[in-house]
Amino acid sequence: MQHAYGTATVAATMMMVSLGAVAEDYTPDIAELDERTGLSFAGHPAFNLGEGGTLEFWVAPGWTDDPGYDPVVLSSETDDNFSFVIAMLGDRTGLTVQTGDGYGEVAFNFDDGVMHHVAIVNLQGSMVVVVDGQPLDEMTFGLPNEVPRMLWIGSINGEGLPFVGAVGGFRVWDVAVELEELVVFALLDPLDPEFPHPDLSALSAYSNLASNTFEISDLLWDDDKEDSTADTVMEAGE
Repeated sequence: MQHAYGTATVAATMMMVSLGAVAEDYTPDIAELDERTGLSFAGHPAFNLGEGGTLEFWVAPGWTDDPGYDPVVLSSETDDNFSFVIAMLGDRTGLTVQTGDGYGEVAFNFDDGVMHHVAIVNLQGSMVVVVDGQPLDEMTFGLPNEVPRMLWIGSINGEGLPFVGAVGGFRVWDVAVELEELVVFALLDPLDPEFPHPDLSALSAYSNLASNTFEISDLLWDDDKEDSTADTVMEAGE
């Protein structure tokens, strides 16, 4: 299944006119998931956004008929309970975010056959959901301040509520990324030395779904590191 990119591509292109060919060689890492190909990752402090942070990803549903449940894009679990669940509504009309303390929905039409860029900006006690550079709603609860034991892409627990379609381009930031930066860098490599992301030092983790891995910034999580190389690689299934 091939997916075009959504309106974030247009917005990013308009704002990158002066950047020349910087983005020409970059494409977000995208994986096609079916009911059996969700990914599981061991937990890490880099995935904790409870004190403020930003989660980005690209997504497109691959089903046509409502499956009767809300397919899960991303979820995490602590030792005691589910930490958060991000899902797409079964009729493809929006996204849901659920934690132990709250549940919210945002409306958006995902039924157009293209990839859409999603950002969830976690603030103190609330979170803003942004799709294709447009803030849709601010939920009155935030992501929990917990280090997950497990992180799942495409399911709620490695098996349940599977997502069928395309996902990828996961970026986890230790700061609330500004809206303009979310738009400009949606289709830019944040590690590009010619045009580095202004919040690069706060990039906690990013996916490489071509190899089913997450790379973790040791600059943030290892006091012995003296450079910004993200050289801890977490493989799916660990």
